[in-house]
Amino acid sequence: MNLAKLKFIYIFITSIFFCVNSLYSNELDTKKNFEFSVRRHKGILNPFESELFEDTFRQNARRYDNSANFTELISRYNFSNPKYSIYGSFYELNKRSFSQNYFGTQSERFGKVLFYPNAIGDYFRMQANAGLGIRLVGYDLIVLNAGLMYLKSELASGSNFSNTQTFGQKFLGPELSIQLNSSTFYSFSVSLEYKIFYLLGRIQNEYAFASNNSPFGFIKVDSNPYSRYFGTEVTGKLNYHLIENISLSLGGRFMNAKVKPDDMRVNSGDTAYDFSQNIGFGFINGNSYRDKIESIFLEVNFRFN
Repeated sequence: MNLAKLKFIYIFITSIFFCVNSLYSNELDTKKNFEFSVRRHKGILNPFESELFEDTFRQNARRYDNSANFTELISRYNFSNPKYSIYGSFYELNKRSFSQNYFGTQSERFGKVLFYPNAIGDYFRMQANAGLGIRLVGYDLIVLNAGLMYLKSELASGSNFSNTQTFGQKFLGPELSIQLNSSTFYSFSVSLEYKIFYLLGRIQNEYAFASNNSPFGFIKVDSNPYSRYFGTEVTGKLNYHLIENISLSLGGRFMNAKVKPDDMRVNSGDTAYDFSQNIGFGFINGNSYRDKIESIFLEVNFRFN
C-alpha cells in the first residue's frame, strides 16, 4: 500500500472519529502538565538536493524510492491557566548512498529502456521546531500552534578536488498549525494537524569536476544564493490509550515544500559552461524546486503532572 492511499485512509478514519465524538464523549482525564513523545518514522525522501543534482549535471533521472528510518522527539508543557502551552520537536536523519534511477542501455531482448540505480551522495537532514500553543476549544480538542522552524540538509559526495559536490539548504522562519484531537471512545482517539510554514535562508550549490573542454582543466562553482522555503505538512494518527499516562499511536506525515532561490546563476570563469548552465536553469524549472518527505510512524506518548 503506497503512502497516497494511507493518506486517504487516515483522513477518512479521522472524519469518522470526529463524527462519533459528537455523539459520544467519554474523555479520559488528560490534564497533565508535561507531555513527551518518541516517534519512529519510516520515510520516503524526495529532497530538493536531488532535483538540483539532476539540473546541474543534466541527468535524465527517474525518482528512486529512497527510504530512511529516523527518530523524532516531541515535548509539550501545558500551563493550566490561561490555556497556553509551549512545544518543541527535533529529528535528524542520515541516508548513505542516496540513489537515483538513470536511463540505461536499451534492451534488445525486451525492446525497452532499462533503468538502474546510481548513488549520488550521502544525505543528511535535521529539523527543529519550537513555539506556543493556544487551546481554543476544550482542554485540547482544538489547539492553535505558532512558532519557529529550523531546517538544515545537504547531499554531499566526493573526497578530492577533481570530483566533489555539496548541495544543501539552511532555513529559519515562522510556522502555524491547527491541531484537532477527538475525545476518547473505547480507549481510542484520533488526532489531525495541518501546518503551513514560510522560511528564509540560503541554499548551497557547490561542486567541482575535471573538464577537458575548460581552459582551466576543471569546473568549479561556489554559489550560496538567498532562498525561500514554503509549504504544508499534514499529520494524522490513531491513538490507543493504554493507561491514563501512556498512549500508543500509528500515524502518517506528509510534507510538501517548494524551494525558491533568488538567483541560480553560476560563475565558474568558463564562459561557455556558465552560459549553458544559466540558460538551462532559467528554462528548466524557473528556479523552483520541490522538497518532499512522506512517512508512516509509530509513537509512544507519556504524560506527567
